[in-house]
Amino acid sequence: SNTGAENSGVWMTEGAVASPYTNGAYMYYDGANNAFKINTGTTSLSTKLTIDRDSGNATFAGDVNVGDDLNIAGNELTFTNDAASAYIRGADALIIESDHDNDDGSSKPIYFYTNGTEMAKMEATVATFAGDVTVNGGDITIAKQNDAPTMTLLHDGTNPSTNDLLFKMQFQSDYDGSHQNWGKIEL
Repeated sequence: SNTGAENSGVWMTEGAVASPYTNGAYMYYDGANNAFKINTGTTSLSTKLTIDRDSGNATFAGDVNVGDDLNIAGNELTFTNDAASAYIRGADALIIESDHDNDDGSSKPIYFYTNGTEMAKMEATVATFAGDVTVNGGDITIAKQNDAPTMTLLHDGTNPSTNDLLFKMQFQSDYDGSHQNWGKIEL
């Protein structure tokens, strides 16, 4: 149709003569909303895919399964459901890598944000955390190839004055279900 706001499409159904628009699909151009749509269903068809005419954006009503790699030419993967947690999962090892083609000649960090605040940054040779780091159920090992490892405790900010506590290492143990202080080193 060359009349504005009209629908033009093709029905493909298994519906009976009395209900020809059931049990199948309707692929059409929605002239009122300027979008290409695919509807499927049984007793009533509903839109499963919408492609906006002007922007080219596609909206899927259900899950999207990709049989091979998914390459995104843009720069964002956004989870818009504000009422549920979002997951990035791997059935095997999960690798998150920045500058995979190594064409920029400098470190391209991976940033972790929560509530709009940078919490961690992973670079080629250093990891920086904005707050406390808690290791629950494991050990911390500092290893350095062919050199002595260094652990630096930095009292940053204003210059310390007399009797300021600069550093503290606290040693605790779980005793009858509560954490007990067993010793400390203070400087």
